[in-house]
Amino acid sequence: MSDLRIVAKVADERLLLTGSGITLLDYSGLGMANVRRLSEVGPFQLGETDLDYRQDSRVVMLKLGLTGRGRDPLLDLENLRQRLMTVFRPRVGDPVALTLTTNGRLLQLDGNLEGLMDVPMRDWVGYADEVMALTIKAGDPRLYDPRLRTVSFNIVTALAGWSIPWPIPWSIGESILDVTQTVYYANGDKSAAEEYPIIRIAGPIYAPVVENLTTGEQLAFTAEGGLLLEPGDYVDINLGYGFKTAVNQLGASVEQYLSDGNDLATWHLAYNTELLSDGSRCDGNNVIRVTGVGATLSTEVTMFYYNRYLGL
Repeated sequence: MSDLRIVAKVADERLLLTGSGITLLDYSGLGMANVRRLSEVGPFQLGETDLDYRQDSRVVMLKLGLTGRGRDPLLDLENLRQRLMTVFRPRVGDPVALTLTTNGRLLQLDGNLEGLMDVPMRDWVGYADEVMALTIKAGDPRLYDPRLRTVSFNIVTALAGWSIPWPIPWSIGESILDVTQTVYYANGDKSAAEEYPIIRIAGPIYAPVVENLTTGEQLAFTAEGGLLLEPGDYVDINLGYGFKTAVNQLGASVEQYLSDGNDLATWHLAYNTELLSDGSRCDGNNVIRVTGVGATLSTEVTMFYYNRYLGL
């Protein structure tokens, strides 16, 4: 990892932690975050039954060497300290983005300062040199490629590849939307982690269903007579950590329309080698199917996701 390059960004501040007077001396916590097994024990059981796992927040420790340069190295050193404090100061809802570049890969981690950021006297190593250590805590332990991916499902997608014998433009009325696309998640990388995307369903459409045929999970808005979205209406399904919500354009929940057995809590993109419910293993390909009634050219279902990884 000798080529690791880290940039800390927040708001309009951007600070290179591996250059411009700052040297990355040491780091830890960029491998796999701490894993805890969940288990249960029966009254007459020997040992325990393994059920599941959880990963704790990621804790990254950085050790930085600061060097003052130029005509006034002490002033330059003080400016470096001030910039570090500006970037890493405690905030609420405004995390620092650590952008990591190594071995040609671009990854990001969002976190906040945890504990002290100080320079004890013993860490002064020269006239204008010092060593600073700091700890970053990331609530979501997954590293991710910050380039947002999108996949769209609509009537135009369904017509792609068709030979259309009539002139363009043409008129299409209400129709059944039934589109299947394959998402090759994280390009099949075996260090990928599960991804819980955001899905937007934009009307008009009635009783929409979004299925991951690979995992067998579905989001079917067919209960209570079925969800009806008029032109201009939409529903955002946030499947991410700590969310698991489905709300319309007014912010009102539409979860009452989800059918029994829906997978709002678990719907995800599977990684390469993930064990599936049928006993097979995913190869990174996730087959996504979207269906609904009363769709027009204005209807669109869009999935937003990031490629996420267990660690470096």
